[in-house]
Amino acid sequence: MYRKAHQNLQKTPSVTYTHYLIAVWDVLVWSLVLLPIITGGIWIDKPSIKLELAQVTIPVIFVSLLGAFLKFFRNYPLEKASSLRFLVFLWSKWVFFNQKKAVLTLVIGSFGVGTLWCFASLFRHWSYHSGAQDLGIFTSAIWNLVSGHGYISSVKGGMNLFADHQSPTFWLFAPVFYFFPYSETLLVVQAFGLSFGALALRKISIQYLEKNHWGILLTPILYWAYLPLRNANTFDFHPEVLMLPLFLVCITCLQSQNIKSRIFGFFILILALGCKESAGPVCMGIGLAYFFNAGPQATLGFTKRLGPVLIILGILAFYFDTQLVPRFFNNTYVYNIVYSHFGNDLKDLFFSPFLQPILFWKYILGYARLKFLFITLASLCFLPVFNWRCLLAALPGYLMPFLSAGDSRVNKIFHYAIEPSVGLFWALPLACLNFEKFLSIKNINKKIFLSIWICFWGFAMFDRSEIFRIRRNIPSSHHMWLTKVLLPSLQEKTWASSSAIVPHLTHLMWAQELPALKIGKSEKLVDCVLADDNMLIINAFHLIYQCNNVKIYERIPNTCLAHLPMYCVN
Repeated sequence: MYRKAHQNLQKTPSVTYTHYLIAVWDVLVWSLVLLPIITGGIWIDKPSIKLELAQVTIPVIFVSLLGAFLKFFRNYPLEKASSLRFLVFLWSKWVFFNQKKAVLTLVIGSFGVGTLWCFASLFRHWSYHSGAQDLGIFTSAIWNLVSGHGYISSVKGGMNLFADHQSPTFWLFAPVFYFFPYSETLLVVQAFGLSFGALALRKISIQYLEKNHWGILLTPILYWAYLPLRNANTFDFHPEVLMLPLFLVCITCLQSQNIKSRIFGFFILILALGCKESAGPVCMGIGLAYFFNAGPQATLGFTKRLGPVLIILGILAFYFDTQLVPRFFNNTYVYNIVYSHFGNDLKDLFFSPFLQPILFWKYILGYARLKFLFITLASLCFLPVFNWRCLLAALPGYLMPFLSAGDSRVNKIFHYAIEPSVGLFWALPLACLNFEKFLSIKNINKKIFLSIWICFWGFAMFDRSEIFRIRRNIPSSHHMWLTKVLLPSLQEKTWASSSAIVPHLTHLMWAQELPALKIGKSEKLVDCVLADDNMLIINAFHLIYQCNNVKIYERIPNTCLAHLPMYCVN
């Protein structure tokens, strides 16, 4: 016994040396991980030097490996580090407030996160990083709708948007937009609509887990931190992203034992199906999951019978959106071209696993697809894989971008992770319980392993924070001049402009993206052109104003400017 104690004493480092290494590790965690998330980090972007400390993935891996070495190989008490004590303090406060007033805590949290998401997307817009595709498309359509000009978008050449995407739920934005006719209105509604989805996810968690289970407390945090969801919020505006909170509300209502809640759930289901034609396959996925007993035990009989109903409803909605509605506009479904490598019809796509298996698996197992799959799962700490039944609901959502041409729909900066995210978030609550049972079977210390696992993947996949996005997109004096001085001087005529400026022309009936100069399919030219580069304009237009690279051309004299801008800012 004396020899063993002597050996342990030799392995234990001196107190001073131990405190020194813990302090060094603690400083690294604060400076490389926590402060960049809290403050947005630092960066230098100059021709001579480029430096950034805002992306936390690599720093998280570094400090985690160093911490694992110090804790498990050198037995250093890293739990004494101020960074870990800070995280434990935040978690304890979150647990305390949830135990006292859970709903109020979630509402305040959703409002706070929604406000942060608002500013992240608004500052991007105010610094002219939004575009005609897609914020300009929907701003033009909703403006024309509330102004009595029909559901048309000038950015799409005057096309009725029902000939492009099936998003009738977008019409619910009209009353709000009528009183606040700005592009910012769409961004604000989107941000808060997404952030409050955490309330529905918590309700789903309660249906699967016992009271005060750690999964109920964790799922809203994972929802708010989910990188694809935050990217979808920041990247312009798309009405289909609201299908995520709507489907989560629908699921929690359909799984209720209350008849009125179930009826309300079907009403929400109709709204979710009206977000985009891709909602039909998501509905099919939910039905498939219910068919394989994905519902909670309390309502398992009802949800299992509901499964085939939702599958059929999803098929009918998808067929209606992609086959019947386009015929009304004397057209075929516009986005058939995205899957044209499988054939000229959607049925060729459906049977491609059997008729074209090599091509099918080539797309499914492509590097960009596997990377997209990794990001969506890793951002939720891979927990959904421990609930395969609910995860079935994500399958159609993955197949749609995976089988499309090119890699843009599997790029994490866009919004195409919304459809599979319905199944991923639905799988979370029961996955937490199943993961806990898995650790018990393997005789692993649940508390320590769960803390390390969730913190590592949660921070590693966080990417840049919303504070970074806000600070990075602070409008310049030139941007402020465009917004406050130049744009208010424009007459209400038909305009063509660069993509970044189109979403800001909300007070005009017609604004389209350069280089297109003809109005829709007609031969008539727009009245005015606003260009912010060296683009050449045809002879029919005359330059009437210039401020450095910003130029205004008009086709008919004295039609484009109500007054000359008072000053010019480069």
